[in-house]
Amino acid sequence: MIRSWIIRLLRLSERYVKTDMVYVAKNTFWLNLNTISTSLFAFGLSIAFAKFLPKEVYGQYQFLVSFGSAIGALTLTGMNVAVTQAVARGFDRVFLDSIRIQLRYNVLAFFLGFAIALYYFFQDDTIFGIAIVLISILLPIGNTYNTWTAFLSGRKDFKKLSIYNLIILCVYYPIMFIVSYLAPHTLVLIVVSFIATIAANLFVFLKVKKMSVGRETEKEALDYGVKLSFSNILPIVALHIDNIAIFHFLGATPLAIYAFASNIPERFGSLCKPIASVAFPKMANQDHDTLRKHLPGKIMYFLFFMIMVSLLYIFISYPIFKTFFPAYLNAVAYSRLYIIVIIFSTISSLSMNALFAIRSKHIYVFNNIQAIFSILTITTGVYFFGLVGAIYGKIISSFVFFIVSFLIHQKMNHSSDLHIDTV
Repeated sequence: MIRSWIIRLLRLSERYVKTDMVYVAKNTFWLNLNTISTSLFAFGLSIAFAKFLPKEVYGQYQFLVSFGSAIGALTLTGMNVAVTQAVARGFDRVFLDSIRIQLRYNVLAFFLGFAIALYYFFQDDTIFGIAIVLISILLPIGNTYNTWTAFLSGRKDFKKLSIYNLIILCVYYPIMFIVSYLAPHTLVLIVVSFIATIAANLFVFLKVKKMSVGRETEKEALDYGVKLSFSNILPIVALHIDNIAIFHFLGATPLAIYAFASNIPERFGSLCKPIASVAFPKMANQDHDTLRKHLPGKIMYFLFFMIMVSLLYIFISYPIFKTFFPAYLNAVAYSRLYIIVIIFSTISSLSMNALFAIRSKHIYVFNNIQAIFSILTITTGVYFFGLVGAIYGKIISSFVFFIVSFLIHQKMNHSSDLHIDTV
């Protein structure tokens, strides 16, 4: 009886939010369960890092993770989007085909990483040199076998997606917790982190692989994934440029402070992102006119919700740091400011998913122009204003990202602006 009453209430709300609320409620439950679990594990690991790791070591670790992710931009990072879309339309074979293509392209990241590592070796920085060589080998493999998440998203099997993610969390985070206590050294943390990630993802991939029984493939989806991946190179670098710039201009300890200032609100905001994740497979099956008609209303409701979440975070941020991260109380003011970044970056995910869903040719140009703008804004902010400059740079770039992506989607014509050319 209670279940039927809830369903009726959700159906009633659909006339206002223009969204299948039963679908959203059902699937966001599993994704929110996964997100909450991830946030709790990550929060616990953050407590361990704050307690066991010197700020210098934690700052170095954050830099290497960000630097490795930037190198990983040369892997086929856009293939997950293509796989999700293709599987949602019944082309299951695209999942396994994409793995083979990704493994071939991984050599690009390896050669770039090896070249950068040589620089550190010549500078007599052996630890960073070894770390970057290992990252350039391990990170692309982990990114490839993580494609199982795109397959299950395309299947709309969010329950299984959440369960498998929970298994990975239960493997990865306890291992990292133990290592941070027993061996709080930069190189050890990097090696264990990436090996644990690969092992867990490979295990789940072999399980999910058995579900891909369809023989139908879609070459257009694979071509789209490759082309989208190359358009993602600069955006991924831009995503990590704040950590890289802070380490370069300010050093490891300021980066440790910034990492705590940004990671906590990022985790707080991640509780809202499953809404966009659940919406994407639905968007993949909708025409452009339908998306353009309903998107503004969805964004306004989402914006209001995010503002409420952000105000809550501002209120509770000091008690959180005081209780769990007393060594980083000087990060509270930065963290409260950073929550503005979360508002715009989260709601912009809806408008960007709408562009991805219709394979808009505008994605390529927009992604790269926005990335260049972000890199320049954030780097300039760090150079002239330090940590607060990094945050203001991210606020400006995330706001522009949201506005421009929304306007592009709303002003597109029909066929002339839809569907990108494949390579």
